[in-house]
Amino acid sequence: ALWAAFAAYAFTVAPPSSPLDLELVKAIVGSTGGAGAIFFAIFNALGIMPAVYGALLLPGGKDQRPLPATPFVAASFFAGFFALGPYLALREWRPTAPAEAPEGLAKSLESKVTAAVLLASALGLAAYALQLPALLSGGDWSAELGAQVQTFAGLFDTSALAHVSTLDLSILSVMFPFTAIEDMQRRGWYQNGDLRDKATVALFSVPVVGPCAYLLLRPPLPGN
Repeated sequence: ALWAAFAAYAFTVAPPSSPLDLELVKAIVGSTGGAGAIFFAIFNALGIMPAVYGALLLPGGKDQRPLPATPFVAASFFAGFFALGPYLALREWRPTAPAEAPEGLAKSLESKVTAAVLLASALGLAAYALQLPALLSGGDWSAELGAQVQTFAGLFDTSALAHVSTLDLSILSVMFPFTAIEDMQRRGWYQNGDLRDKATVALFSVPVVGPCAYLLLRPPLPGN
């Protein structure tokens, strides 16, 4: 239902596509600053969250029914929740650790080196979006941040790419706790669903940065 509502909204309510969208892509690829700091961070974070979801879903993805995990995880790097939504809705819940050690992409995403790179990237994007360099250098931080917020608000109102990308990242962030709980159960980190367990999930649910920190700190799968 959420996937269908998001798709319907994106194609009927969000701002229509325009040449501005292509200009934003060019500005992001060229790092010219023309996309604004906030949207630059959002757009790049959409490359981080699919990796997070891959790290959460692939350990329980072997012989998934009725849909295989890998194609949807791979497609999410290009289409975000548009690709991942159907799999999340239809897959089997698997809170037990797999009998076999992770291989291929799942093994790479299990690596703490990969998690550290993702977390460093997320922290860098957050610092850039919040204009922390201006704060640390003694500049007028509030004015810099206010200008960036105004730029982003204008893009959100007029650009299909900015509008839909922002909602996409928001949905992926909201859905994170549900997949995280399953992964935590596999690793013995979510025991009874008590206040401590819920607080741990909430701590790691801070958008983008929290999920990456979870990957770095989570225990290994039993037997691996």
